[in-house]
Amino acid sequence: MGPVVRGRRYRVGIDLELAGRISDELVLEGRCRLQPGRVVLVVFPEGRVSRVLVTEWRLVRVGSRGAHYRGRVRMLPGSGEAPTPGPTAAPC
Repeated sequence: MGPVVRGRRYRVGIDLELAGRISDELVLEGRCRLQPGRVVLVVFPEGRVSRVLVTEWRLVRVGSRGAHYRGRVRMLPGSGEAPTPGPTAAPC
């Protein structure tokens, strides 16, 4: 299991990485295990905090550093606009 994050607050660049964007959802990945159907807080590198709904989350590989997960989250109304990932964005 991935690292424990208190308060359901995940930091992009530390706990999770922004891997892409598909229509109105962000693709995130990392060692943290999120639960679909839950609302969590995502803190972006510039310090903005957004509420997101986890719509999909799954295990993609297990390696020497542990489990690695990937999934989609949907920005909730009033959370502002999410940053656009770089050109290496790939669908989940």
